[in-house]
Amino acid sequence: MAIERGIKVVRSPFQVGYLIWKNDGPMAFYQGLFTTLAGIVPYKGTGFFMFHVLKDTLREKKPHLAQSKVFDFIFGATSGLTAQLGNFPIKRTWSL
Repeated sequence: MAIERGIKVVRSPFQVGYLIWKNDGPMAFYQGLFTTLAGIVPYKGTGFFMFHVLKDTLREKKPHLAQSKVFDFIFGATSGLTAQLGNFPIKRTWSL
C-alpha cells in the first residue's frame, strides 16, 4: 500500500489480503516463515545469554544493586541490541 504500482489503488489491508490470496494463493502468506522462525532461536538465545551474564556479573560485584529495575532495563536494552546486531547477518543471509 505504501508504493502503488499500476492504475489500481488498494484502499484497505483487507483488500491487500484478498488480492494476495486471489493472485498468489494462500501459500503466499507464508513466504519468509522459515527465515523468521529460524532466526528466533539464535536471537532469543543471544539475548537471554547476554542478559544473564550481565546480571550475574553485577550480582557478584555489587550484590546490593542486583535487584534494581534500572539495571534490569539497561541490561535488557544492551542484550537486545547485542542480539540484534549479532543475528542480523544470519537473518539477512537466510532471506536471500
